[in-house]
Order: sequence, then C-alpha cells, then structure tokens
Amino acid sequence: VKSKIRTFDPAEIDDETTGYALSQIYEPLTRVGSDGKPEGILVNSLTPNDAVTEFTANIRRGIVFSDGTTLDAGVVVASFDRILKSKALRADYARTLLKDVKRVYAKDQESVVFELRRPMASLPSRLSYPALAIVPRSAPRDRPISKIEDMHGTGPFTP
Repeated sequence: VKSKIRTFDPAEIDDETTGYALSQIYEPLTRVGSDGKPEGILVNSLTPNDAVTEFTANIRRGIVFSDGTTLDAGVVVASFDRILKSKALRADYARTLLKDVKRVYAKDQESVVFELRRPMASLPSRLSYPALAIVPRSAPRDRPISKIEDMHGTGPFTP
C-alpha cells in the first residue's frame, strides 16, 4: 500500500502514515507504555482530581524545541488552544479526541489543568495521540504548518 504524508502539522493528522512520520519530529504529552498504561513524555505526571473531571499535568523541565524555545505550561496551553480554537486548521480528528475538554489553562509555569465536561479516565491515553502533539509558540496560528522550516518539535528527528 502506497501512502503519502498528508500534512506537516500534527493537529491535522488523520491517518496512520502521517501520524507515524510526524511522531518522529513532534511529541505528545504522554505515550502508552509496553504495559498498556499511559506514561509521561513531556510531563512528569498527569494527576486527576477525585471526580476525574480535571487533570493536572506537571510539565517536564529542560525540554527544548528544535527552534531553541523551551517547553513550559504556556506553550502547552497555546498548543491546545491552537487545536481547539483555530478556524484555519483542518483538525477534526484532534478536536474529536478533545471533545470532552472544557478548558485548558496554566496553573503556573510548570502545571497545566485540563478541565473536563464529564469524568474521563481515558484522558492520559488520549493525550498520547500524534494529532495532539505539542508545537512551540512559533507554530503559525492562522494557518497549518506547511513548510519544513516551520516544523519545530521535541522528538528524536527534528529538522
């Protein structure tokens, strides 16, 4: 089966080939480990409240994007806002993964809160999808990432 990479923008990923290719450049907050449980990539922890209607992510320190900027809570919030609010992105799949997320906000420089519409124990696993990979503040807000020069990630193979 021949398949092509459809986009350079993780928010627009809607197929396996593109997801695999872009996951070499961009990273999501979590991944599913060999034991089937979510574990942090860009976060140290993802802790639910008692009702499982809110998760607090503790951002891992010292992570730098290939454009030289540092990951912090504001970057994570901006990345999710870009998915949820941009009219320019064809991010239907990413938005579907986040349909029960009411709000994402920074509690402080190292903590991000995901406020949910209903209990959702699957949020840590959902945050592992390549379509929810984190992009730096330099990612365009008014259009998809469409040039290699704009692809700045934290993954193992960054341009």
